[in-house]
Amino acid sequence: MKKARTMILVFFLSVCLCSASFAESGGARGEWDEKIDTLISSMRRYYAENGETDKIAPYDEPISLSYVNYYEPMTQDAMNRFTEEYGETWDRTRWTEAARRLYNMNLTASWWVADHQYEQRLRMDILSGKLPDIFLVSSQEDLQTLAQSGQIWDLSELYEQYATQMDKASWESDGGYLLKMATFDGKLYGIPAGLSDTDLFSYIWIRRDWLDRLHLEKPATLEELKAVMLAFQAADFDGNGIDDTIGLGIDKDLYYTTRGIFAAFGAYPEYWEQKDGRLVWGGTTEETRQALSFLAGLYADGCLDREFFTKANSDMLEYALSGRCGIVYGAHWLGMSWGDAREADPEADWFCIDLPKVSADAPDVRQCLQPYGHGWVAVSRKCPYPEAVFKLFAMADYSWYGADSGWWIYDENASWMLSPVHVCCSAWENVSAYRMIQEAYRSGDLTPLHFNALAYWEKLHSDNAYEWSLMFGNSAERDGIAMEIASQAQEKGLLFYEPYYGPQSTYMQDHWNTIQEEQLLAFIRIIIGEVPVNEGFDAWLGSFGSLGGDRITEEVNAWYARQNP
Repeated sequence: MKKARTMILVFFLSVCLCSASFAESGGARGEWDEKIDTLISSMRRYYAENGETDKIAPYDEPISLSYVNYYEPMTQDAMNRFTEEYGETWDRTRWTEAARRLYNMNLTASWWVADHQYEQRLRMDILSGKLPDIFLVSSQEDLQTLAQSGQIWDLSELYEQYATQMDKASWESDGGYLLKMATFDGKLYGIPAGLSDTDLFSYIWIRRDWLDRLHLEKPATLEELKAVMLAFQAADFDGNGIDDTIGLGIDKDLYYTTRGIFAAFGAYPEYWEQKDGRLVWGGTTEETRQALSFLAGLYADGCLDREFFTKANSDMLEYALSGRCGIVYGAHWLGMSWGDAREADPEADWFCIDLPKVSADAPDVRQCLQPYGHGWVAVSRKCPYPEAVFKLFAMADYSWYGADSGWWIYDENASWMLSPVHVCCSAWENVSAYRMIQEAYRSGDLTPLHFNALAYWEKLHSDNAYEWSLMFGNSAERDGIAMEIASQAQEKGLLFYEPYYGPQSTYMQDHWNTIQEEQLLAFIRIIIGEVPVNEGFDAWLGSFGSLGGDRITEEVNAWYARQNP
């Protein structure tokens, strides 16, 4: 009896401690509950108005489903705060609790692993046949293997029955590319967890204050851009009297920081291109040869870091942040870095311009995009409730829509990663958000703001307002906003998708990494003048064929012919 009383006392103390933990967080735990309930009530109203109540209907009896997920360092840091503030844990996140309350669905994580371990751990489950009910597949080849081995559900009919209008609009916004990539033998096996495809758009960022101090115009051509580089270098804006300013920041991975230059020549060395009815690898075209010649000229004239091929992107950015580089090609999110540059130099002011063309009479620069996302969510063939994946997406994707979207998606920049299906948005989400924000600036009416636009509007009126104004700010007050450049490019038809989106064959998987490594090495040798441009490029073409590129090209074209009979 004494032992029983002791056990009861231990249980009572543990309950009290747990309750105290929630109590210590003050109203935070109540806020957690309130935001979940607000999402649920808002969802029910929205889908009722759209005549889709049945698609988010709860199960009559509780059901249990397993899932797996990965975390990044920032996710771990976020969870530490979420646990302290809300009592939220890896086993009971805001997402799993919302699914329980909304759908009568109990979700259990079979495992969490670090992001770099996820594919390997999932492949172990694939080989052992012990798959969770719902899981993200980041590799198209893995998805095909699962489909062909009968381990996952064909979701084709369920897509038509359970996918909401909102989700269909997102999944089909890229022309259905991510859906096509998950379709084998006419059957759909994965649901896209897609991101904004314009994340791959290449912007050119320039120090506006340096242009103004030298009374220079925005460069419209590559030769004008080179002249600006040389002028920036000669000006020695850091005033140290040392020749340590570089004209253009590029790094050892090359393509991210030169994508806009290659595109100016109509060269796309990272993608397959359609030429005369056939697909060719962009790294083997004459346009790519011309772009390499221009880059080699920049290097020879001292516009590039002499040792760029040893530098990571963070090393390159340090030149820009410390006032030793005023021109960088990159993504829109570089705007966040320019706030750091301002801390070092309050006069520092970066902005974007249209990508410089090869010549004044050349057409505007066209950019190639790929369907972009985390992967596809698949459902184990052993799962008795395959339609549940659509219910979870309906909840996750709607969370962008409401007033608390920042909490569901951007809390600590990590809350979306806790979702069992991650999240999905339109392929043009960032451009759409920018346009909504501009309308809000013009009208003063914030009611139409939703999805990313709402979260970005909050950022534009936060302590990081300057950084966000560079990316999504008021175009009536400031020119050179990154997303304005992307918006205009879309309106002008300057964006196109890579025509090849098929899975890699076994032969391609065995040889493609080696080919790409050889291409990068060959291009760097050409740029730094280790070999003459034509000699080096011809040698690379020979290597491409001998390493298996010719055979892969034939395989790719056989696939292309099947898609375009």
